[in-house]
Amino acid sequence: MSSRKPPSADPERKRDATRGKLLDRALKLFQKRGVEATTMRDIAKAAGLSLGAAYYYFPSKEALVFAYYEANQAELEEVARRASGTVRERLGIVFHAKLESIRPHRKMLSSIIQRLVDPSDPVGPFSTQTRAVREHAIGLIEQVLHARASRWPCCRSWHARCGSRSSRCCWCSSTMTRPASSAPTGSSTTSSTCSCPCSRCSGRRRARRYA
Repeated sequence: MSSRKPPSADPERKRDATRGKLLDRALKLFQKRGVEATTMRDIAKAAGLSLGAAYYYFPSKEALVFAYYEANQAELEEVARRASGTVRERLGIVFHAKLESIRPHRKMLSSIIQRLVDPSDPVGPFSTQTRAVREHAIGLIEQVLHARASRWPCCRSWHARCGSRSSRCCWCSSTMTRPASSAPTGSSTTSSTCSCPCSRCSGRRRARRYA
């Protein structure tokens, strides 16, 4: 009975794993030493690869920084896709996620701050090389601004889609009933004050009262 060799690993998956390993090691070194003080040889050694193999996947340290930008942007797009609530709330979710995503790499970014503020530098946010990431970032904000909220804020309006005289709180599912005097006969979209007793809705009412 002839023995069969085990199937080789998916080349694309192996390539992505190697790229990911290189990027991970590079970011750790950038955070520890700074971008300028780290060499491609250092990165290759940390990843257990030859220098030639490292250059095969990333031709320069700038390419590694670009890969970090792209990975960070992809992470934010996933956050935005899952975000719900009002425009303000969705923007808050995305902005806070952005700040949290760069927190582990603050030292790395601060080491190239002079390059980041230079529009002519390749790693700067306004360079030609970072145009694709920049356009994705702008598109993400536009998407958040124009996307319809997945949950209607009960403190601002009733569920016009169903026209019901009663509804449930978007936050806690408590039943709310619109006062009969709040809407003209036949109207189903007139806004009313939320009477939900949950802490989140109570806080929103207080905020509106003192706004």
